[in-house]
Amino acid sequence: MILDEGAYKTLSLLELTGPAPVTATHKRSVSTLTSLVDQGLVETYGSSYEGTMEITDKGREELARYRSEGKN
Repeated sequence: MILDEGAYKTLSLLELTGPAPVTATHKRSVSTLTSLVDQGLVETYGSSYEGTMEITDKGREELARYRSEGKN
């Protein structure tokens, strides 16, 4: 899997901060978040306006793999 800049930043921030409002995707596209959810790298809870997003174990594994390849 290839992470683009927006996906990498979103996963990295969620790894660092923990659960965050879905609206925290500021400056990143909704399609990026949708793609991360579809791939099982991020989970969302609640509504799209008041929801929360959280990185999954699979998302953490993908970040580790991406970093080990020196792509960050």
